[in-house]
This record gives sequence, C-alpha cells and structure tokens, in this order.
Amino acid sequence: MKTTSASQEQREIWNTLAQAWEHWGDAFERGASHVSRTLIDSAALEVGDRVLDVATGLGEPALSIAAQVGSTGHVTGIDVSEEMIAVARRRQGKVANVSFVAADAEHFVPDSRFEVVTSRFGLMFMPNRQACLLRLREAMTPGGRLVFSTWSTPGQVPVISLAVGFFARELDLPPPPPGKPNPFSMADERAVLAELDAAGFKQTRCEQVVAPFMFETLTEFVEFSRDLIPPGIGAAIAERASPERLAALWTKFAETAGHFVRADGTVSLPSHALCFSARR
Repeated sequence: MKTTSASQEQREIWNTLAQAWEHWGDAFERGASHVSRTLIDSAALEVGDRVLDVATGLGEPALSIAAQVGSTGHVTGIDVSEEMIAVARRRQGKVANVSFVAADAEHFVPDSRFEVVTSRFGLMFMPNRQACLLRLREAMTPGGRLVFSTWSTPGQVPVISLAVGFFARELDLPPPPPGKPNPFSMADERAVLAELDAAGFKQTRCEQVVAPFMFETLTEFVEFSRDLIPPGIGAAIAERASPERLAALWTKFAETAGHFVRADGTVSLPSHALCFSARR
C-alpha cells in the first residue's frame, strides 16, 4: 500500500488548489495585502536586502517586498507546490529581482544567507514546524529578521472558516487529527512565541491585525468558498451528501453568509491575523 508523507500531502493539496487560487488571487489580496503591509513594516526592509519568502503561494508578499529592496536587493520565494510556483511566475511579470523556486522549506539549503525571512499564512502548513524554524534560522544572517503571519482562531477568520465550519456542522464531519497541519494550527500566540524561543530566536513579539476582506456580492463569496474547499474536506462532503443535498446546503450556506452582507450588497468579512516578528 502506497504511503504519502505529510510534505507530499501538502504538495498535492496546493497543486490541486493552485488554479482556483490563481482565479481568486486578486479578490483575496484585497484583504491579505493589509497583512503584507504589516509584515513589510515589521521587517524594516532596507535597499539591498536579500529576502526569503517561505510558502510564497501566489507570490506575495515576495512581489511587494521586491519593490522595497530595490534592484540591488533580491527576493527568493519558495513553495512546496510546483503549480503555485508556476502561478507566482506568471504574476511576476517583468519584476527582475525575484526568483520563484519549488522547494520544501524544511529541507531548503540556500546558496547564501538572508537578511530577512518572511511568510504570509504559510508556516501553519509545515508538517514539522520546529525543524522548519531551525532551518530558517540557519538560513539567516546574524541579527536577521523573521516576520510571518498566521490565522487566529476559526471564529475570528470567517473568510476561510465560514464554509468549512458550516459543512462540518451540517454533515458532522470529523475534526482534523491532532497535530495535522491546518490553517489554525498556530492560532495560539503564546505557544508560537514559545516555539520561536525554543528555536533560538530573540526579540520575539506578536501584533494582532484585522484584515478587511471584502467581496462585491454574496454570490462572489459563495463561489470563492466553494472553489477553495480543501480537497480532503471536499471529498468528505461528497461522501456524506448527494448532489441534490449538496446543492441545497450551498443555498443554506448563502443564507448563513448573508449576515455579513452590508446595505450596499457587498460582503464584509474582517478576519484576524497574528503577525510575529523575531531576530536571529
């Protein structure tokens, strides 16, 4: 029987979702760019800095950082998913001081060290987070800056938890196994700060940020939620609901999400992120 490692599983998940993320990238950035700005401010970037962006996904905040470090600086964006890296390269356009590489952060060995390491909503998905933090610390210059964001608890992150939570309740889906990478595996601020301390980082701190996610219509948000359901959860939903019931559940979900619709018809889903910073 073929076994799949945790890293391989993450690669397959994000490869499967890459096309949908490319489609919804601009809509997601309307809120996520607020988190990127916080990370960039915390990183205290300087012209000429070499930056590593971990789990770069669609290429953010790598592409935004590239504008800050200038032509003498460089950003390397890595992601375990080859398909996500392909999307990042398409979004790169003519930005010359960025390189996107398919690589596993837990095993990545750079040619030189970085003054800054960033990650936006990526470290939560590392199967062995402590090994990853140790690897990243080794990749940094003395005094280098680490900045990254995680999601807060599910109830504070409706932009990604609303649909999954709804179907989990309606279909009595099992919770994720303890310790399995998931969007909320780093929602405990004190636990994350302790992990950073254990990995040898100094001057650790955390800032809470509210990202103003917005959708033009309720239909747009429902489509966003449907397209980005993780493959494993999608399979579990399909096992428990016939196509007819599934259609009815999506209609019911739209009614639930209607609580977030404003008077002008737009959908406002302020979602909480934790932005951490530390130094080597």
